[in-house]
Amino acid sequence: MSNNEIESEIIKLQCAYIKSLDGKNMTEWLKCFSKKDNASYQCISAENLEGNMELSFMLDDSYNRLKDRVIYINEIWKGTFQDYRTRHFFQFLNIAPSNIGENFYEILTNFQILYTPDDTQSTEVLVSGIYEDIVDANLPSPTFMHKKAILDTTVLPRYLVYPV
Repeated sequence: MSNNEIESEIIKLQCAYIKSLDGKNMTEWLKCFSKKDNASYQCISAENLEGNMELSFMLDDSYNRLKDRVIYINEIWKGTFQDYRTRHFFQFLNIAPSNIGENFYEILTNFQILYTPDDTQSTEVLVSGIYEDIVDANLPSPTFMHKKAILDTTVLPRYLVYPV
């Protein structure tokens, strides 16, 4: 694949990720990740990251834990939380080859997420931040090897159920 084709596929991947979350389709969310054992998702505050404190809002450090998150949201937690709708807005900052291996790319993307609770129908900002991603483009289509959502704040207006 050419660089333009790879960039186009990476953009499609990020769009699929966001579409799955805004549509509450956790099965499609999981398809955005590599099936390799060490695929991961982390949601952490910028303050904790900069202070070398590993405390995260969410940490799925293997593909099996990513699958567990889908099961928890779709089956175990279903009906036990105040549901909400999200709308993601994002801006690509950089897509560059990674030094971890051939056909791996480092992606930087700013994001802002609005949320609307089902009971109030009042939309507010949930969070803003930056995605620092490693994409594996070795497969027929790119997938996230590591997705890190770094939040600008340590205090959120509500609890998180869905990944950001």
